[in-house]
Amino acid sequence: MYGIILDSMTDCIKQLYGEEVWKSVVGSTDISNTVFVTHKIYDEQLIPMIANAVVEITGNDICTIMEQAGRHFIDYIDDIRNDRIAKVLGRTFKDFLNGLDCMHEYYRLTFPELQPPSFIVEREDENGLELHYRSRRTFTGFMHYVKGILLEIAKNFFSMEVKVEITQQGFSGDVLCAVYRLDFRNEEYISRQEKIQRKRKLRKENSLNFPSHVVFELFPYHIVFDERLTIQSTGHGLDELYSGLQGKRINETFFMTRPLGYDLTWENVIIHGNNVFELTSVKAAGRRRKTDNSSGFRHQMATNHFIKLRGQMLYVEEWNFVIFLSTLMLDGLNTLYEMGIYVNDLTFHDLSRDLVLHGPQQTTEYKLALDLEQGKKTRLEEMIETLGTERRRTDDLLYSMIPKKIATSLRHGNTTVSLCEKYDDVTVLFSDIVNFACISKHIAPHEIMIILNMMVSVFDILCDKFDIYKVETIADGFMAVSGAPTYNKYHARNMADMAFEMLKGIKTVKDPNTRDPIEIRIGLHCGDVIAGLVGHKIPRYCLFGNTVNIASKMEATGEGMRIQISQTCKDNLDQYGGIYIVEDKGYVDIKGCGDIMTYWLNGKTEDEKFDYISDAGRREFYGEDEGEPDDEVEGDDADYEEEEEEGQNEEEEEGKDEKAKEEEEFDEESDASAPSADIEKEDNDTEVETQTITGSQQSNPANGKKGSESNSSTEGKSSIDRSDEPRPFQKLPQLLKPPKRKPGRDFASNRVPEIRKLYPQNSSMFGTRSTLGAKK
Repeated sequence: MYGIILDSMTDCIKQLYGEEVWKSVVGSTDISNTVFVTHKIYDEQLIPMIANAVVEITGNDICTIMEQAGRHFIDYIDDIRNDRIAKVLGRTFKDFLNGLDCMHEYYRLTFPELQPPSFIVEREDENGLELHYRSRRTFTGFMHYVKGILLEIAKNFFSMEVKVEITQQGFSGDVLCAVYRLDFRNEEYISRQEKIQRKRKLRKENSLNFPSHVVFELFPYHIVFDERLTIQSTGHGLDELYSGLQGKRINETFFMTRPLGYDLTWENVIIHGNNVFELTSVKAAGRRRKTDNSSGFRHQMATNHFIKLRGQMLYVEEWNFVIFLSTLMLDGLNTLYEMGIYVNDLTFHDLSRDLVLHGPQQTTEYKLALDLEQGKKTRLEEMIETLGTERRRTDDLLYSMIPKKIATSLRHGNTTVSLCEKYDDVTVLFSDIVNFACISKHIAPHEIMIILNMMVSVFDILCDKFDIYKVETIADGFMAVSGAPTYNKYHARNMADMAFEMLKGIKTVKDPNTRDPIEIRIGLHCGDVIAGLVGHKIPRYCLFGNTVNIASKMEATGEGMRIQISQTCKDNLDQYGGIYIVEDKGYVDIKGCGDIMTYWLNGKTEDEKFDYISDAGRREFYGEDEGEPDDEVEGDDADYEEEEEEGQNEEEEEGKDEKAKEEEEFDEESDASAPSADIEKEDNDTEVETQTITGSQQSNPANGKKGSESNSSTEGKSSIDRSDEPRPFQKLPQLLKPPKRKPGRDFASNRVPEIRKLYPQNSSMFGTRSTLGAKK
């Protein structure tokens, strides 16, 4: 099917139902092409797919939709200036219908692979006529498509109101058949019958008779046969190509290609006398003569061509014979030469000679113009496809920065202020890495990025799984919300389940310096927030309100590898029948809110444990040790540690004294620069009061207390990292110096199998051992 049909239907849907319906049709049918090239061939099933999709979206029946598409097709070809042949096809409505087959033959020059239907007029009277439709397309919706075309042609070309009804429909083999009854005031039929009677009377009065051989000489490729289909006579031109036809049955020596869907019988020939017939010989034939070798070559090539005749079946009542007044159908000079035919064999009174002599020149020029147009349209289609691909990439990038709902509203012209919205009940999550400052001091910068990337990648997978929106990440801090911008009544349950999975997933990320697992602490709180888009150059979707401050405080006052929740969050989780294991922690003082009761969220009951992870991950985290990581390192980790220890022992022996001296000086400076506990508490209270989405992680009050809450031995180092006092320049390289490692090996590569074991469906995003974590 050519794209002109699909393009007209696309235009029809957009005009009648709107762009949004067409986008929904494209989305529901997974159509790869949103723009159709008129001269390109597409799958025949696209029309049924599009029509059925419109039925589901709009609720209209398929008959109405296809009829609307047929009506629109006439307007469409008028808009693209492709209706010239249609406007001159027939003087009357009946002549137009009889000429539809000729119009399709005309379009074969433009659309060489066209498979046209067949239209035949029968039973005409003063009240209308009967039209027979035949097509090799099996989609029954095309019957209603043709009905719409007939209604629009009668209205636009002949200013007639016609009633069209499908009286019969079905299949004849693989051919779709339909019969239309067209009711209208057929005045042309009455006047034409009167003219025919006057002409006959005039011929009888003037004795206008002439011998039959005169007619036969005018048509050298004619065939005369009787009601038994026995050939009585053939033209001299046809005898040169196919001798011995006289006395044979015409339906045994030729088969009928048009009208479509009919057998070559006497009844069909008489009924369809006003239609064009095409006959093709059963076997190849050529001019037979005894000549030299060159002519023998010509004769040999002639046998590779079949004779194709086209013309009109004329019934002679006086003889009770039918004369097939036909001409040869030739593709060009090459076919003429190969069949052994000369130009002088063609008749003068028709256009056979002109088509053969001038046709190739015009066809060549037209083909060049058509190829040029096709090239331009192909390039345009490629550009449109490229543009669509880039647009999808842009949309994916945009949706990763701001929610899809907000981005769509911005495209519709809404301002950022109008997108500000209040959400009455959401759950906010905060998390950060325990002692991240100390970890960062002893590893290389690129290793810090690898740790954070692995951690956030796991968290991103969990956000998609539990329908949670990631608000932002700042350094080691992670913030997410459930219930906004898309409402979700299970927001507390989803967020709690995600928090459990976060604790499991972080066990796959280890400190490259100490080889201990990275620990995080998580805080949850439920409440209302104000959400909106902030900024123009780099807009951010931000949350504001006391709920954000309390959730941040839940994380800041928590402990490593534990989940601290507020009273409102506990109340939300209690609605699920006590499946969550909650432990009282105590009251926490929050500035502006007073003391609030907090709890530890320790897990779920045995019957409600997760099934999101693989069997291997479940055995690891729900085994006898309840998921504690194995102290022994196996496989590649053991081999790697042995190599690492050998390299470090040499360095420790050479610079042991110097390193001890530097550490002693560094400890003295750390003690001198540590801030007092009172100042730290005052700063933390101020930061909690002013915390928003863009500043909550940067001003996290837990950053100054990480060392004291998790490990008293690291209190001084954590305070040094958070203070504003600059360190001595000569000490900075020593603080950032990573441990010595073998070339080509990295700590991150050994963590990949553990993450893949936890999340096998997303394992491809973590790369391979040879690529992930490679030093640049």
